[in-house]
Amino acid sequence: MDPLLDALEALWGLDGGLPRGGPGIAWIERPHGFRVAEPRPQGLSGEGGWAVYLVRRVNMDSRAAGRLLARLLGARGYRLQGLKDACSTAYQYIAVRSPERTPGRLEHGRLSAWLAGRLREPPRPGGHGFNIFSLDVSYTGDPAGLCRRLEGARWIPGFYGPQRFGVERPNTHYTGLLRVAGSLGGLVREYKLRYPLEEARPPGSYERAAIEAAASRASPTAAGAPGPARLHIEALQAYLFNKTLSRLLRSGHTPRELAEHWTTLHCPHGPVKAPAARLPSGRLASARTTWARALRRTMEAEGAPPTLWAGLPARSSLRPLAYPVCSLRCRPTPTGAIRVCTVLPAGAYATILLRSAARVDWLRYARCGSR
Repeated sequence: MDPLLDALEALWGLDGGLPRGGPGIAWIERPHGFRVAEPRPQGLSGEGGWAVYLVRRVNMDSRAAGRLLARLLGARGYRLQGLKDACSTAYQYIAVRSPERTPGRLEHGRLSAWLAGRLREPPRPGGHGFNIFSLDVSYTGDPAGLCRRLEGARWIPGFYGPQRFGVERPNTHYTGLLRVAGSLGGLVREYKLRYPLEEARPPGSYERAAIEAAASRASPTAAGAPGPARLHIEALQAYLFNKTLSRLLRSGHTPRELAEHWTTLHCPHGPVKAPAARLPSGRLASARTTWARALRRTMEAEGAPPTLWAGLPARSSLRPLAYPVCSLRCRPTPTGAIRVCTVLPAGAYATILLRSAARVDWLRYARCGSR
């Protein structure tokens, strides 16, 4: 199994950037073993055009939950503070604009919602500051040893986790490359392709809609809605970020010495300064920082054409090179698993925290028990 796990991590740009971990394999039974919650938004009151609901959703994408809530309430739109793992039990706050009705409680399939208050202005993405996780982790090695390693973690690398790319279909960043490179036929072929870890099935509704849109337009790079196109280009940026950070960590660099800037992250106990670097963008094509030069070497090693710079955003945001672990407790459960309760700043991946302490069975992780 290890070679396959290594291959998946290489596809996500994580190859060699994380320790091997102890002599065992860990996994999380999703969605009920992966619980995540946001803190309550600030400024909630009884007035304002945005009604804010605390939503519990199981095995549902954050944006799908927002769309469903807005439709059920007759609202003109919705806003999220952040995206949560689709295959999880998530508690997050969703603001809906000018709803026709605002019941105190709402139940609809895998979504439950409770009215929390109102806001005059919509919540800002990332404004929640941190996320609270409760993970039920199975481990084939010594659970007490895994707990010790997790509880000893003070910082974790700023890698994007597998949720950003896909496990059974790990291609969002490759689709982004095809888009910015203008490979029209390649993009359509990629939509149709089935990957070895996927179930043997024809393209799903998302792929069918993208293929039909591509067939009716002059440019297949416009296939589908603008949202997926942006998502795939951002996934390409994430892959290049991961790959560059992996190479630099392997060669002995530390996040602190690679920092282009320092950014403020938020834990319950207060702000924390973290080293950060810019995501791949046209601005870094000629920058002289250690990070920018390493990023250009990564793109050369990956065979990216020089024209790729023009397809990336002209400017980009900062991404922390490392995240603090705000708090963490770990204890055995009656089932023989361990329960990890941790708080991480917004943008940090709990999967990267777990992978920094143990090898992870990504194939088990990819399965979602409530499909």
